[in-house]
Amino acid sequence: MDDILVTGNSADHITSLIHHMHKAFSMNELGDISYFLGISIARITSGLFLSQPKYATDILYKADLHVFSDSDWANDVLDRKSTIGYCVFLGPNLILWSVKKQSTISRSSTEAEYRAFAQASAELQWIHMLLQELSLSFATLVLWCDNLSAISLASNPIFHALTKNIEVDYHLIQEQVLSHKVMAKLVSSSDQVVDLFTKPLPVAQFSYLLPKLMVHSSPIRLRGSDKSMSPTQAVYPQLKQVEPTN
Repeated sequence: MDDILVTGNSADHITSLIHHMHKAFSMNELGDISYFLGISIARITSGLFLSQPKYATDILYKADLHVFSDSDWANDVLDRKSTIGYCVFLGPNLILWSVKKQSTISRSSTEAEYRAFAQASAELQWIHMLLQELSLSFATLVLWCDNLSAISLASNPIFHALTKNIEVDYHLIQEQVLSHKVMAKLVSSSDQVVDLFTKPLPVAQFSYLLPKLMVHSSPIRLRGSDKSMSPTQAVYPQLKQVEPTN
């Protein structure tokens, strides 16, 4: 027999039960619960606070931080401005996304993709710094893009005259890539999840990409406590932990 958690809304009943268990089994009382099955339990003024800091930290250490960026070049037929967007993932979980219309006109699809690349990179760096403040760090941050020219430009240490109109964005990403803080990788257009935000898609492609965002509608939940219990009993349950002795 392993550790046992005894709970109820009557301290007298709990004491009586533990007394009878002592007669039947050899065991020790550990007192009020503080940690059970990986869950930390603390008593606060309004009840009990349950948390799993160690479990959550272990999950975060195993996850990777990556971002998908994309653009729909000159898609607005009125002013030919592009729509750009990005999705940031921690492991398989979508934690941040953005999509907006560019304020200026991009003269090529590479320029539009690179501007999206730069914004995604800046957001990725900000989130990484935030996680570092929480004592979490990642060896390499990954930027996924479906434009090979944009990836080649980010990895090329030679500045091209044709890219002077995006010089600031160029140096921002190039510095991160060449210092190995960020890794630029090519993703197939069929797996580019940001297309969900930047362009209209056929039903089949939309249905294929949507589950990759890991976004689900919340299930229906019935809230409230047992009507047979008083408000005080519902908020302050009694929790005692016991364990068998050898």
